[in-house]
Amino acid sequence: MSRSTWTLLAILVLLIGIAVIVLQRPGERTSSDTSGAMLATFDSAAVDRIDLHSTDGTVALRKENGSWVLEAPLHYRADQSAVMALISKAHSIAVKNVVSSNAEKFPLFKVDSTGTSVRLSSGTATLASFIVGKPSSSFTETYVRKDGSSDVVLADGMFAYTFSRGANEWRDKTILTVKQDEIQSVRFAFGDTVFTVTRADSGWTVDGAKVSGSQIDRVMAALGGFAADGFIDTTFTPPKTPAATITVNGIDLRFYKETGNYSVQCSSTPQWFVVNDWKAQGVLKRKSELLPGPPS
Repeated sequence: MSRSTWTLLAILVLLIGIAVIVLQRPGERTSSDTSGAMLATFDSAAVDRIDLHSTDGTVALRKENGSWVLEAPLHYRADQSAVMALISKAHSIAVKNVVSSNAEKFPLFKVDSTGTSVRLSSGTATLASFIVGKPSSSFTETYVRKDGSSDVVLADGMFAYTFSRGANEWRDKTILTVKQDEIQSVRFAFGDTVFTVTRADSGWTVDGAKVSGSQIDRVMAALGGFAADGFIDTTFTPPKTPAATITVNGIDLRFYKETGNYSVQCSSTPQWFVVNDWKAQGVLKRKSELLPGPPS
C-alpha cells in the first residue's frame, strides 16, 4: 500500500479510538470480565407481593385469589401480563460484570434513590430486592445494584420500563372481554338511529341484508378485547345522552364524546374509562359502513 493509504488507515484507527473514549461516559467504564450469573435466584411461582418505589411514587402489587391486584396507591385489578413480565425479567437478569463498588458513584448509575427499587416477596420473606438504574451508554444494558450490596453491576438488556411504570400503567385496561364465537348479535344506537347486527348461518346480517365480512370481522375482533387508554377516577358527570351505545351479550358500552377521545362507561363496572377517538371509531360503525360497497 502507498504511504497515503497507510496515513489514512492510521487516521481512521485514531478516530475510532477517540470515538470510543468520547462515547464512554465519565465514570462508567466497565471491566471486560463477565460472570454469566443471574442477579437473583428465586421460585417465580412463590412470589405473591411486589413493591416498587421510584421518584414517581410507590406501587404495591399483591396476589389475591390467584390474580394480581394493584394494592397501592389504589385498589384495582392489575395488568396480569405486565406483572408476569416483571417477575420473569427479575428472575432472568443476567449479570455481565461489576462496574463499580464505590458508593459515591451510585448516583452516577442511578442505583440510589433516583432509581427504581424492586422487592419481590413470598409472605413475609423477601425473595429478591434490587435497584434498577439507568441504561448503559450503548443502550443495550442496564445498571443494577442488589439491595445491601455496594457492587453496581451491568446487566444484559434494556428493561428499566418493565419495572418503572406509573400506577395507571399497572392497571388492567380491559373494558370488555367476550369470546367472539359467543357473540350472536350486536346492537348499535346512535341517538334515535338503532340497528342490530345478527349472526346467521350464512354470515352476519342487518335488517336482512348481508354485512361486509371484513368490516364486521374487525368490529368483532375489537369488541372481543376492548381496552381503555386511560381511567377517570375523579367525580365525573357525563352528558345526559351518550353519542353512541353498543350492546354485546347484554352488556352496554356507552360512549360520550370529548375532545380527541371518548369517555366510556361499561354497564358491568362502575369504573369510567378514556378511549382514544381512533380506537372508538373501530367499533362505532354506522349501518352504511357495515354494508358491502357497490361492486367495482
